[in-house]
Amino acid sequence: MTAALIIIDEDDPARIAALLSRHRGATASGRVVIEGRSYGPGDVEALAGLDRQGATRGSLTFAMEDGLCRLVTLISDDPRDGAGTALVAHLMVLARSRGAAKLRVTVTNDQTEALRFFQKRGARMVAAFPGAVTAARAAFPDLPEKGVDGLPIRDEIALEWTL
Repeated sequence: MTAALIIIDEDDPARIAALLSRHRGATASGRVVIEGRSYGPGDVEALAGLDRQGATRGSLTFAMEDGLCRLVTLISDDPRDGAGTALVAHLMVLARSRGAAKLRVTVTNDQTEALRFFQKRGARMVAAFPGAVTAARAAFPDLPEKGVDGLPIRDEIALEWTL
């Protein structure tokens, strides 16, 4: 568990673009497609979690959308060190301070570890979108066909926290 994580706003457009393109489901152009909407560097804000030596331990991107904060990507270099938990907790406070009533994250059907991670931190499943990724491939044919453990990526599952 990370003892002291310093959360900073990430405002460098090139670094934000790099964060999006690191996402497992990013298109070749570095866009992330969620619930039929495409997110690029100009559509999101980012947070980075730094350790005491200034090394980045994790990062996330998010978008504020009419009373909803959408968690677009969450990346942790060591999934067990607490950086993801700290970043999500910080985002919840930030989103609430900006007037969001809900924080929403949407994962694909192959991301069983992410489903477990978000539910352990209080998120509730609120919607399933069968065939959403399959449909998105019409506009973004470079979306991956297979994901974690070789599972076919077809569907999306939305989870939310009430803030």
